[in-house]
Amino acid sequence: MKILFYTNLIFLTSTLFAYILIDNISGLTCQFFLGIIQLLYLLISRYKANTNSQKQHLKYYKVAVVSLCVLLGILVLLSQSTLNIPHGIKITVICVLPMSIATYFVYITYLIQKQ
Repeated sequence: MKILFYTNLIFLTSTLFAYILIDNISGLTCQFFLGIIQLLYLLISRYKANTNSQKQHLKYYKVAVVSLCVLLGILVLLSQSTLNIPHGIKITVICVLPMSIATYFVYITYLIQKQ
């Protein structure tokens, strides 16, 4: 499980560096692949989580991911209408929230590998 944690941490750090050092498009591309990798890791982590606390953290993560998908869907629908969505809300939903959820999943994998 340590390998899962460290590779997850490396992908998260690479995504942050892509946002900071390169540009937003590179950051979003890395973030897309980070999301796919984390969803695959979620399937593995489900079987590695032993304590109720770890299982509860994984449930919170799943709820956060589903909520984010709903928010992204609403954002896409509103963007196609005539409503003008503030830039700050777009950045928050597209960049900040997914990276926060990804950081939380790194914490979950840390807890699982620590046992």
